[in-house]
Order: sequence, then C-alpha cells, then structure tokens
Amino acid sequence: MENAENKPFFWKFLRSFLKLTILCGLILLFFWINVKKIIEDKIYQYLSKQQAQTEEAWLPLPGDPKEMIYEWKYNGQSYAIKEILYGSFYDFYASLPETYSYYDEELPQNWEEEYFNMFLRHPAEDKTISELAAKIKELGIKNKLSDDRIVELTLSFVQNIPYDEAKAKRILSESRIDQSKNTGDTPDYPYETLYKKTGVCSDKSLLAYSLIREMGYGVAIFVYEAENHMSIGIKCPQNYSAYDSGYCYVETTSPGNKIGIIPELDITNNNASSAKEIEYFNDNENAPSNSKTIGAAKIINTSDGKAYGGIIQTIATQQNIAELKTFLNKEKVALSSIKISLKENQDAVADLKDEMDKLLSKENYSEYNNLVPKYNGQIKDYQKDLKVYNKRIEIYNQKVNEYNKLIKSFYQI
Repeated sequence: MENAENKPFFWKFLRSFLKLTILCGLILLFFWINVKKIIEDKIYQYLSKQQAQTEEAWLPLPGDPKEMIYEWKYNGQSYAIKEILYGSFYDFYASLPETYSYYDEELPQNWEEEYFNMFLRHPAEDKTISELAAKIKELGIKNKLSDDRIVELTLSFVQNIPYDEAKAKRILSESRIDQSKNTGDTPDYPYETLYKKTGVCSDKSLLAYSLIREMGYGVAIFVYEAENHMSIGIKCPQNYSAYDSGYCYVETTSPGNKIGIIPELDITNNNASSAKEIEYFNDNENAPSNSKTIGAAKIINTSDGKAYGGIIQTIATQQNIAELKTFLNKEKVALSSIKISLKENQDAVADLKDEMDKLLSKENYSEYNNLVPKYNGQIKDYQKDLKVYNKRIEIYNQKVNEYNKLIKSFYQI
C-alpha cells in the first residue's frame, strides 16, 4: 500500500525534474547564444574601430621633410603644385597592414570593401589629402575652371604621376604563371604614391578616389579581376554611367584618358592609352594590336556625393569620333578591295600589251589591229576606275585628318 502511494509521486517528481532541466538547458542555450553574439560583436567592433582609426595615436611627428613638385598639363595648359611630404609619415604608412585579416572561419562577404577601406582611411592629424585637394581646387578657380573642369584637373594630376611599369609587369607576369600566386606587390597608400611619385592602377586609383571624394563627389572603385586592373567611378547622370551603375568610368594610369571613356589596355603592362591616330591610306600598315579590351567590373566602395556633369559633352564628342572611325574602318576595307581589283586590271592590260607587242614583232598587223579596241577599252576603264579610286583616297585622307585633329583636341593632355 505504501509503495503504491509513493509510485505516482516519484513519476510526478521525475517529470518535474526533467521539465526543469530542459527549461534550464534552454535558458542556458539562449544565454550562451546571446553572450556569444555579444562577444563576437564586441570583437568585431574592436577590430573595426582599430582598423578605422588606423593607429591615429601612432602617427609620428613630421620629420625628414621633402619638397615635392608636381607638374602636369591639363587642356594644353601647364600646372604645378609644391607640397612638403615627410619621410616619417611615409615610413608610418609603409608599416601599416597591406593584407586583409579576419577572425571568423569564413571570409566576410564585404572583405574587398574592408580591404580597400584600409588604404582609404588615414589618421585625422594627416591633412595631406585635404590640403592637396584644396590646392588643386584653388588652382582651378584661379584659372576660371568650372566645377566639372576642376574634377578633370584633379584627375589629370593623378594621371600624370608616372606609371610604375616595373611593378605592373611583375604583377602581370606572376599572375600569368599562377593565378593564385601572391606577388607581394600590394596597393600603396595614397601618401606612399604621392611620396614615390609613381604607381600602378590600384595605387593611382586609390589616390584619385581620395582626392575626388575629398572634393565632395560620389565615387566608387571598379575592379576588373580578369584583366588584373582597377579604376574608379565618379557619380554622374545614370543614363551616361558605366554598367548602368550611376558612376562614370575614370581611368588613372595615363594622361589624356577622359572621364566616361573606357579605354583598351596595353597587354604588356596594363597601362591604358588614349585613342591613337589613324595613318593615311597607302602609308605603312598599322602594327598588330597590342591591346586588350576591358570586361565586366565589380563595383565596390560606393559613396554618395555631388555628380560630375561634364560627361554629356564628352559623350557627344566621343560619338562623333566613333562614327568617324567606323566610316574610316569600312572605307579602308573598301579601298583595299578596290586596290586589289585595280592591280588585277592593270596586270590584264599589261598582259594584253605584251601580247600585242609580240604580234607587232611578228608583223601580224591584222591580229594586232583586232586587239587595239579591246586594249583601248581596258585602258579607258582602268583610268576611270583609278580616278574614282584616287578621289576616294583623297576623301578618306581628309577624314583621317579630321579624325586625328579631333582626337588630338579631345585627348589633349
């Protein structure tokens, strides 16, 4: 009787104990998940804060001053800026991280943005970018340039910093051997590029990004993984933008490249050159192409700001250039075909003349006279076709002259 009374109590106690255990387990699990998230957030905030501050407190005092003179041309006019840079600052930036580190097991989705942000941040005490942007703007205002032209003046400043061909060739040669191989050539911080007065596409793009953003414009980074290339974009009217992104393409590697025009790249060093002049017809044939087109871009590190409006006139001029080039390309093919046909006709006339000369030497005047009308007809047709051909060459060469003058003006440094 006693055992029967205790049995329900035991099962009741066991059920209560299990419920309590499960409840405590759930509470502990919930607590652990939240604590883990808080810890992770704290770690992430700490790392982000450290990355964002870029060791502001460690910026050394200005030391080892070096006077830098930057000279460049924009729209046919010469410009120059003097800037004092410091060896101590250069050493500081050279010592900063150049590779991206993360604490999680998986690479964060926004790692590329965070990676380039490392190079785009700088200590608050370093006023180099803001002061340089102000000096360029002051030069533009002094020369009565519009806001759009001041942006172009700034881009021209960066484009005229010499391209580091040795670094570019190292990167390209190593990547061709092994796409996964790290060449050790990482981007330079903008201060380093200014101090060394040289850089590849990534170095010069980060400098241009910093200066144009400092002027209040919306900017972005364009990354071309297949081509091992990088450029930037500047906010512009949507219908004129690259890849319908709201940002117009900006090439930094060499002078003369216009905002909004995507150039071809030299396959030997990834340097982008502006449009080349076309040779007159009958000149030596153009050398084989040594360039490659740029494919699709990954657009990252976008920031909002003012929009560049000069793209409208640029595109109108560029379309005129493109139409002229299309005409010249088609006409050159046609002229080459006519030239071949004329040569065949000329050979036929010459063969007929040889045949007639042989008849004369044999005193076969009857056969000779029978061929005279045919010969005269061929000569007449040949001369008529030659006249048309020469006129087309004249028009072609006039258009070549027009095209070359147009691109000289358009891509004027």
